[in-house]
Amino acid sequence: MKKIFRIIIEKYKHAKMKTQLVIMYFSAIFTPILIIGIILIASNANRLTRYHSDLLKANNNRVRSVLYEITSQIHSISGEIVFDEQLVDILSTEYHNEQAFKDAADKITSLNYYQKNYAGVADIEIYTNQEGALDYRFFKTITDEVVMEDWYKTASNQYSIFWDTILKEDTAGNEYQSLALVRKITLYDTEAEAILIIHISDNYLKNRIEDNEDDILLALEDKKVFYSNKRSNEGRKDMLDIVDESDDYFSYEGDMEYNGAMNMTCISTLTMKQSDSKMFIVIISNSAYGSVQQIVIMTSFIIFLALILPAFLMGFFINNFSAQVSKIRDEMHNASQGDYDFMGDYDGCYELTAAYKDLKIMVDMIKEKDAGMFAKEINEQKLLNEQQKMEFQMLASQINPHFLYNTLETIRMKAITAGDTETATAIKLLGKSMRYVLDNTGTEYTTVAKELSHIETYLQIQKLRFGERVNYFFHSEEGLALDKIKILPLLLQPIVENAILHGLEELEEGGRIDVDIYRDAANPNSIIIAIRDNGCGMDAQTLQNMRQNLEKGNTGERYGIGLYNINRRIKLCYGAGCGLSIDSKEGVGTTVTARINIK
Repeated sequence: MKKIFRIIIEKYKHAKMKTQLVIMYFSAIFTPILIIGIILIASNANRLTRYHSDLLKANNNRVRSVLYEITSQIHSISGEIVFDEQLVDILSTEYHNEQAFKDAADKITSLNYYQKNYAGVADIEIYTNQEGALDYRFFKTITDEVVMEDWYKTASNQYSIFWDTILKEDTAGNEYQSLALVRKITLYDTEAEAILIIHISDNYLKNRIEDNEDDILLALEDKKVFYSNKRSNEGRKDMLDIVDESDDYFSYEGDMEYNGAMNMTCISTLTMKQSDSKMFIVIISNSAYGSVQQIVIMTSFIIFLALILPAFLMGFFINNFSAQVSKIRDEMHNASQGDYDFMGDYDGCYELTAAYKDLKIMVDMIKEKDAGMFAKEINEQKLLNEQQKMEFQMLASQINPHFLYNTLETIRMKAITAGDTETATAIKLLGKSMRYVLDNTGTEYTTVAKELSHIETYLQIQKLRFGERVNYFFHSEEGLALDKIKILPLLLQPIVENAILHGLEELEEGGRIDVDIYRDAANPNSIIIAIRDNGCGMDAQTLQNMRQNLEKGNTGERYGIGLYNINRRIKLCYGAGCGLSIDSKEGVGTTVTARINIK
């Protein structure tokens, strides 16, 4: 295998450039895009199919839940009706004139209540063969035509509840199959019988279960569709040939032929509450496969473009590039034969044009061999000298900070040896301050904790200088993670330095610098760093000038342009809502406040 691979590599290396480029295109572009495209098409089709399948199943579950809710409510209503003692008493009594029956029927208000107050109830009918009963209000007599109905035959022979479809007419006179609960009413001390029928409102059912995407079909055990959002499906029995009625929990997810095409279908079984009746719920997606097909076609077209367009561009490039290489190869061949007078203009890509120019330069250098070789050696020596100089400077820049720290440490140790602890402390603080400055020069962020440590070092040095003229105090709000909050490095020292040099310059003793850090009450995502001195402060005009200088950058006599630069750095980094502010009162002191976002 390795031998065959080596042979292929050798043949590739010695093939013409045009052949190599064609092989490279098919290996690096065409084949990977084709494979990725096939995988992408299959993946998208599979993912979209699963999505529509899950959507169809969810819709079926939704319809099933709604139907269970409606049928359970109707069942509960039927229970309240059949055990109504007043109704049972009316149905058990014989009537010798029409008015007596009507008077008794008018006393029943519960039936009217159920029909008016339950949107799912379309109609309530009580069929009876009691002596003297009439077709009045909710009551209907059992006639010879009623006796021939299938639902009557079933209800008269059993006391169990069942569901059936009964032919009814709507207000426009159109006939439709109405889903109805049928239940026999138990009567005592009489030979008469009574049957309760509660029809479910077709419009209510439609409003609760229909949507705009899928076709919905409902059927009972006879597999005859009694309800569909498309009227043409009602009465069909061929739609549910796939259903196994012996399975009380039959369900199916897959393809089914519908209106001459295969469609994604989900079928489930609903067992009615306290009833042997079952309902089959069929949800058919009309758009699933069309949507999948559309995605597949669109993806295939994109893959096709991704293959064809690069092929045309690569073909143009390969031919053009091959022609350019052939031309420069011929010119080099002529030069190798000693023909130096052929050189003319060359129009090609940047690299080949550069190579052609280099060839002309090479020919000129051959003509002026000695001068050219000497100039080349001098240029090479200059480049070497420059490189060595840069390397030396880089080495020196690395050595100087270490030399400085080591020198300071040596002086500190000599001071300790001599017993001069104050000098040793000053040198230690100076080295620590310089190291922080050098380490953070050019860095983007440091932490508030490190910046405060540097400020404390700086204040310790100043206290060594000025003694009781400078005292300092730090306070931070409890719960602030100062070692986690980012801040621009070297931001606070100029503020503290100004406070000492300008704020405390007139004090002989008792000078105080307070650094307070707390969360901005108006914006929890910001913190405020307030640096306060108890120095001479400023009058109103000086304070106004200082505030203008913060925004415009005009140099002031007392504070200079340092605070303007700090304010500008904060605004550039954190946004316009952040920056510096100054408050001061003559004879009381000055407070410089820095507001930054927590990052």
